[in-house]
Amino acid sequence: AILLFCKRRRKSVLQVGDIVAAATPIGLGFGRIGNFINGELWGRVTDAPWGMVFPGAGSLPRHPSQLYE
Repeated sequence: AILLFCKRRRKSVLQVGDIVAAATPIGLGFGRIGNFINGELWGRVTDAPWGMVFPGAGSLPRHPSQLYE
């Protein structure tokens, strides 16, 4: 798809690849923040002070691993 896009728009594949490579981590970061806000993808049970109790994950505190994954 990227090759077809570059051919039709007469863009360099390397330039488009650089843009995609720079934007992808930003999108993934926003996705993980969304997982945290929605209470999804909670980590392992912990006794660390930053452990959080997530709704639907039981009453034990868990690592908010989606924030530093």
